[in-house]
Amino acid sequence: MRNSIKALMIGLFMTLIASPASSAVDEPNYRVVKNTGGIEIREYDSYLVAEIEVKGSFDTAAFQAFEPLFKFIDGNNRSREKIEMTSPVEQQPAGQQIPMTAPVTQRSGESIPMTAPVTQRPGEEIPMTAPVTQTKGAGTYAVGFVMPDNLNMENVPEPLDPRVKIREVPARTVAVITYSGSWSHLKYARMEKKLLEEVKKQGLTTVGAPVFARYNHPGVAMWDRRNEIMVEVK
Repeated sequence: MRNSIKALMIGLFMTLIASPASSAVDEPNYRVVKNTGGIEIREYDSYLVAEIEVKGSFDTAAFQAFEPLFKFIDGNNRSREKIEMTSPVEQQPAGQQIPMTAPVTQRSGESIPMTAPVTQRPGEEIPMTAPVTQTKGAGTYAVGFVMPDNLNMENVPEPLDPRVKIREVPARTVAVITYSGSWSHLKYARMEKKLLEEVKKQGLTTVGAPVFARYNHPGVAMWDRRNEIMVEVK
């Protein structure tokens, strides 16, 4: 099953992205504030993600989430609108997503204030602590596709699949480490450790959980991949 989903991912991504380094694929707007100790400090503008929570391991979460997310951008939404593919694909432990700081207005006009802590399931509050380390064992992960910057909470198409949620990531400052190679948890854990150690050296404080960002389709050779781990800092 996993192999068939992986094959689907490769085919769809290669259709959407002409080459691994294609400049036609958008990503969120940011400014590099500082390069230090092998990491970057960036200031990001706000952006939207279409997100789904899946149960499984770190290594399988993105494969499980891909099909419903791709169907959403391919027209499985209330307006039957196709949405441009962007990068990266983001992954983090569920319940640790950055909370929305402003009310989100639904099309009905009802305003829903989003506050912290984030509730993972009814009755269970997930405190926002840092750092939060992803584990290789079974868990719940939030995997998201970044939306094009011409979409906002007022005009983004409404998903027909109730598992797909739209979330606004507020403008923030993040520390980022970039690396190539495997998407495995083993490589991720090693690079996350380096990132958090350097953040501590810089006298910065982390906010929430690190986010794993993939910028390439699975068919790209490992040495050509752009992988990143980012964590909000202050």
